[in-house]
Amino acid sequence: MLLVSSFTASLLWIFISLVQNPLTLTALVTLRAVFVGIAGLSFTTLIGVVFSSSERGKVLSNVNAVSQLMALITFIITASLINPTTNTLKILFIFSGILSSVASVFWVRMLPLDKCNFRDGSSTNLGLMKAMKIVVRNKSFMKFSSIYSAHMMTMAFAWPLFPLMQRYVFKMSVSEIAILNICGTASLMVFQFIVTRYIHRLDVKKMIVVSRIGFTAYTLSYAVSSNTNHIYIANAALGPFSALSNVLIPLYVFRASTYGMYASYLATLNFMQGTASALGSIIGGTIADKFITYSDFNSLRLLMLLISVFRGLTAVLLIKIDEK
Repeated sequence: MLLVSSFTASLLWIFISLVQNPLTLTALVTLRAVFVGIAGLSFTTLIGVVFSSSERGKVLSNVNAVSQLMALITFIITASLINPTTNTLKILFIFSGILSSVASVFWVRMLPLDKCNFRDGSSTNLGLMKAMKIVVRNKSFMKFSSIYSAHMMTMAFAWPLFPLMQRYVFKMSVSEIAILNICGTASLMVFQFIVTRYIHRLDVKKMIVVSRIGFTAYTLSYAVSSNTNHIYIANAALGPFSALSNVLIPLYVFRASTYGMYASYLATLNFMQGTASALGSIIGGTIADKFITYSDFNSLRLLMLLISVFRGLTAVLLIKIDEK
């Protein structure tokens, strides 16, 4: 599944670069998101099955750090292109699709693992309904999943606003947006390596709360910043919070999961928070359109301020999750 989903998601980059119709583009991006989600779920489950509970946090952190290093290289290349043309961007998409397709083939080396008896003994014989009943009856997991999904909905309120404000409020060019991503990715990469060293000493519940509250500051920066330099700083400051969240969320799910059912729990969390995020993004975009209609793009600052409050409130609710 990891091989197929990764390879398909990579190929879709090529098709995305070739379409002109907005509806077709939306459909392809959505389809790719599905395969990316499947690949992420499969990979995280693989880590949960192959590695022991004491190793998972370190492995997750290392994987995230290396992936951010690769992303950093990509952003630096993009930033070096001063206001690239549409054709140049298409070439970058095609190159990315080809390169990631080739990289996906390396998952073939992992296929023998399917025939191994993993130390955690995955419950592959359970039917869908029986597995879902077990997951739903896990009160600790369902409490976490529900609160986290509500938080992700408020996170998603801001997602349609970021590109609008970057383009129409802060007047960012393609290169400046790439620099913005460089700031965030470099910071995340550095702190991801730091988290790798200290993950075993951290209180998972407390650090989840801290990491999610940290995301409030980023939307707040869009509400009050007067220039792009402030946004660069805010994106860099987000690094430690992202690094913690990237590792601690799946780690909490592993600890809350029923023995041998990691995929079922991760899939449930992904479905719940994914549905909530999609709804939140639609709501945020719709409200943003209303703000712009009755005022101008600068009115989105007020909306970002309100979203910051909602992000903070739902992050604080994570105090209610159980200790793991």
